[in-house]
Amino acid sequence: IRHTVDNAVYEGCRQAIIPGATSGGARATAANVLGTLGLNGSTVTVSPATIDNRTPEVTVTVEVSLDDNTFVPPQFFGGKKITRTLTMQREGSNL
Repeated sequence: IRHTVDNAVYEGCRQAIIPGATSGGARATAANVLGTLGLNGSTVTVSPATIDNRTPEVTVTVEVSLDDNTFVPPQFFGGKKITRTLTMQREGSNL
């Protein structure tokens, strides 16, 4: 799960930094990666919410609840989440 979350945050952020990208596209890309394992209870946040040619960098955060995604008894991972955040500079932004 941890490695899939790492990959999802990277791929979502990578999608967000290309010219013409949208936060919705970044969220969809990250969700698609999370879907490869069928992960439930996930949240993908993109900041800023609106990306334009003046946006210098984008931050993507992916959070996945272990309560919804593990077979390990809850006394070990109950209430725990895996959270990863990545910030990248946009390609071709007009600063």
